[in-house]
Amino acid sequence: MNTRHRLPFPIPHLPSGATLPFIGLGARLVGPLIALFVIALLSLAGIWFLAYGLDASAPDELEVVYLRQPAQIGWFDDGSVRIEAGNELDAAAALGYAHASSYLWPIALWRQTATGTLTAWFGPDLLELDRFTRELRFDALARETFQSLPADDQEYLRAYARGINTAFEETAFLTEDEFALLQVTPARWRPWHTLAVERLISWLGVRLDTTAIGNANSRALRRFLETDLALRDWLQLHSFDYSFAWVHSDSAGAVLGQRHVTGSTPLPLFLETSLRTPAGERIVAGIPGTPITPAGRQHGASWAVLLHGNARIALASADLSRETPMIYERIEGRNSIEFLHAFRAGIGHIQFLPFEEPDNVIPDSALTLFWAGLEPGTDLSAWRRLPAWTDSTFALFDGAGIQMAPNGGWTLHGSPAHQITSGPITLVGDTPWTPFLARHLDALTRLPDGADRFAGWNEDCYSEWAADLAPRFLEALGRSDSLSAIDRDALTYLRNWDFTYARASIGASIFDAWLDNLNGRRLTLPEAFTTLPPDDTLLVAFKRAVAHLTDTLSIDLSTWRLENYHPITYSYPAWSFVSTVDADGLRLSETRFAPLQLPGRGHPSTLCWGSFNTGDGFQSSASWDAWTYTPTNDTLYTRRRALDASGFLGRYRIPVQPPATHRLHPNAEPVSITRLLPAPR
Repeated sequence: MNTRHRLPFPIPHLPSGATLPFIGLGARLVGPLIALFVIALLSLAGIWFLAYGLDASAPDELEVVYLRQPAQIGWFDDGSVRIEAGNELDAAAALGYAHASSYLWPIALWRQTATGTLTAWFGPDLLELDRFTRELRFDALARETFQSLPADDQEYLRAYARGINTAFEETAFLTEDEFALLQVTPARWRPWHTLAVERLISWLGVRLDTTAIGNANSRALRRFLETDLALRDWLQLHSFDYSFAWVHSDSAGAVLGQRHVTGSTPLPLFLETSLRTPAGERIVAGIPGTPITPAGRQHGASWAVLLHGNARIALASADLSRETPMIYERIEGRNSIEFLHAFRAGIGHIQFLPFEEPDNVIPDSALTLFWAGLEPGTDLSAWRRLPAWTDSTFALFDGAGIQMAPNGGWTLHGSPAHQITSGPITLVGDTPWTPFLARHLDALTRLPDGADRFAGWNEDCYSEWAADLAPRFLEALGRSDSLSAIDRDALTYLRNWDFTYARASIGASIFDAWLDNLNGRRLTLPEAFTTLPPDDTLLVAFKRAVAHLTDTLSIDLSTWRLENYHPITYSYPAWSFVSTVDADGLRLSETRFAPLQLPGRGHPSTLCWGSFNTGDGFQSSASWDAWTYTPTNDTLYTRRRALDASGFLGRYRIPVQPPATHRLHPNAEPVSITRLLPAPR
């Protein structure tokens, strides 16, 4: 079951809807009929708007202030874009417009979160999240960083902000459901907002070291961890540490692949973009609202950067040092309500206090967080210079990843938790499944000559880990003679299992239910069973697993397919966190923004990603894959699931088949073009 991380505050309510105009009484019969017709028509229009929104598309031509030369944006039906501009600053403005027009609500939500201004949109019930992000100082340090940047970087961020604001000024875009329901209009995008959102994303990729705390039972620690989980739940962005990158190299050439696990949001995190300027063509996958481009290709060279960073926490005395200054800030809420927030922060660290206690209670120790993101700095220059790369380039991220040269040579960077070489495959990542993934990729390279060795690699559901562990489990269980009839039927399915986590696999459901009952119904990590539990423990857990599947699905084992046991669940950011209520009393998080479910498949130990409870209780469903060949291929191949439930009966028409592969190729033809023209000054 997916554990929700909710803050200890009540559920916010949206502002009341508009009232229908008074319809006077006319003729005794005709008047009421007309009134009923108008009411029905307006109600239908309102329901249609709340359910499906309005369709806004970019215009054919658009004027942009301070644009030096005409530029154009090509829009493709897979959601990617191509930008052509005469210089880098015009390309940055076009990129800002493309990012905002394609991702208007996500980047506005990310900006509100990063700047600690959610209370102004959603009311005081989100005050704790605003306090948390302000203590992490995303916005304050972004402003300070911007002021210290070289003039070239400042001009780049100003141009990018102008592009975003051009989209913000398009009335059609602001009719999106989220803005209409909240009755808000996003404020202008400032150049440092890009750096604030960059900091937010970098925090979501942090590996937090808590070893210095040990088993301390600190109220400050509980507050910190619970609010941090709530932040990730709010955005549905988490589980970045399940990402990995790999390279295969032999005499025929090389291929660079990568997977980024991005949480549970149905909104794609990356926008694939081709940038054409006099400097050449640059193909990137970037996070809108930020300079972050973890995947890309330029002049035949390509890169894969894992979105990971490091932070550590330690306990500090409750009698806080006078050297750590107190910071006071006002948080603006709806209806001109203000809240005062005070906290202690120094260079490179923050001190978190426990929840407020009565005067007669002595608070326990405070918490001190150390993180590079608590100092001025940005990775803007690092992203702009890729594929040029040094290990000291990055500040907010640790820069772990792989760089591949046009001749097929490659270099590892950073300090990922795992680096595995298996035959011609080298795979890096923080996921503990790395050795099994590398082993299976190596097996795929041994296909017969003439076969496309990596065709559909990300749809391969075979688990080397399950192939190692399941037979040892079965050997212990096979000695038991106390199995019921349904237990024996389940055991038969399990013995015939091919160790794949395909949609139709019944053995995968039984095996995972078995592990769930041994491991507390959370994702079992590879090192969990280096030593097998006693036979009687395995037997009891197996019987409980069969009973659980019978209770949750049915007594008919044919329904125990993995697609039913582990459905892939996507949850909308913000709306799935707060069960907001509209004017008619309908819970929007259960209707328009209800979670989306697709048939389950895959596993963290397979190349086919699925949807599984991680150790912190999240359902991690969303992932983005990319790969590119060298030296003969100039294309970046990508795969991501695009879930659009905004159309008529949209949530019931989402395709259940795997996402298609998209090609970012220089000669592809866009479906429409927007020409950007310099605005008269």
